[in-house]
Amino acid sequence: MDVSPTAFKEYLVTVKAAGTARKYGFWAAHFLQTLQENGFETFQDMPPGMLTQYVTMLRNDGKAPATVQNAVYAIKKYLKWLKEQGVEVPDVVSPDLPRIEQTVKEALSSDDLLRYFRACDNLLDEPMRSAVMLLPCSGLRGEEMCQLRLMDIRRERVQLKDGSTKSTLVLRPWGKGDKQRVVPLLDEGTEILTGYLAGWRRGRKGGHVFPNPINRKGDRHVTTRAMRASIQKVREHLGQEWTAHTMRRTYLTILWKKGVDIGTIAKVAGHANVQTLIKHYLSLDSGDLVAAVHNRGGALVED
Repeated sequence: MDVSPTAFKEYLVTVKAAGTARKYGFWAAHFLQTLQENGFETFQDMPPGMLTQYVTMLRNDGKAPATVQNAVYAIKKYLKWLKEQGVEVPDVVSPDLPRIEQTVKEALSSDDLLRYFRACDNLLDEPMRSAVMLLPCSGLRGEEMCQLRLMDIRRERVQLKDGSTKSTLVLRPWGKGDKQRVVPLLDEGTEILTGYLAGWRRGRKGGHVFPNPINRKGDRHVTTRAMRASIQKVREHLGQEWTAHTMRRTYLTILWKKGVDIGTIAKVAGHANVQTLIKHYLSLDSGDLVAAVHNRGGALVED
């Protein structure tokens, strides 16, 4: 039975995003190499404090706290997987991990978004123009946007509180762990995607929403590399620093400001843990928090 880090990574690809699988596979291989360099040929020989020694080594090498935590999490996953494959692995002592200062990076303001849309419109060609413009309208990860298929788009008519109805587009991307979720497009996104499908995309082959323009068969989607290059082009033009994840953070923060409850936002984002959303994605200042309370009534005792 193959229980190498490579086999571990191949298993992870079936349950996690490809990028996560690569990172976990790297740390599993690095840990195994460290064991062998310290004279432990098998996992059975590994001392209980080996993981603590490994953390000390990473910190001495100047690794950032977040990197150390990710490495330990990956290695624990690897050791657990080994046990599931029937390998005898001794229990290891969980090391004390460096603390990470939890800071949520900024989301784009309304003015920034208007400049962003204008820059995309002027600088990018289809299909990357529409793909990049849809990022803050949907909160999709860059990889999810590139891989989106036509069958993942639905048009729905929604009943609003005032009794009126509204037609909008909904995306159903496949995210981490090969799980599909429901993502409502904001109004600008519905307008962008509708125009794109009726325009440049109409009549082109394949099932991908954003087919690779150099692939005539239409059986390949645009690459994440092309997505990053397009984002870099817009970013340099605007003189700003942000990534596709900034657009994801912007979308989720806007949902919160619109009054969408935190549990619903987590489901839209594809977060199994609400704390992930709160700690890393909601970019809120003191004014947002104060308004959130007083918009629902500021009195301690209501009349």
